[in-house]
Amino acid sequence: MLESFGAYGLNFYVKEQFSNFVLRLDWRVARRDDNSGVFIRTPGPAVGAALDEAVAKGHEIQIDERGFDANTNTEGHAQKRTGAIYDLQAPSSFPSAPVGAWNSYEIQANAGEIRVKLNGQGVNVYNSTRQQSGFLALQAYRPGSRVQFRNMRVHKLP
Repeated sequence: MLESFGAYGLNFYVKEQFSNFVLRLDWRVARRDDNSGVFIRTPGPAVGAALDEAVAKGHEIQIDERGFDANTNTEGHAQKRTGAIYDLQAPSSFPSAPVGAWNSYEIQANAGEIRVKLNGQGVNVYNSTRQQSGFLALQAYRPGSRVQFRNMRVHKLP
């Protein structure tokens, strides 16, 4: 199990980059205001301003039950809620388990299409023009926000 906490940043998996794949993992939040994300197809940690580059060129599958917008300090923003492709497309539904319970993500990236399942239910299908290969990363959003991850596994697609 891995827990994200401490400061704003990303924990990269740098052993290899992925193009077409299915990523499965479990996650849970301890409080309603915990926030994190699963980044896919990011440029990686070696570039300058790696987090900014990941946001601009990769894709974040959001974990945030509130849909919080730090710029306006308000909640309820669908493109910032759990299951969203952050700031690109809102999920079709929000089948999250209660705070403290484990949730599962299945994220499939195949060519430009990204599909997201949350707890077995399809919640997002997004057609992207962004880069189609890159690193995986887990986000640490802010001090005090603790999100736990387990059972992370990747299956490459042809």
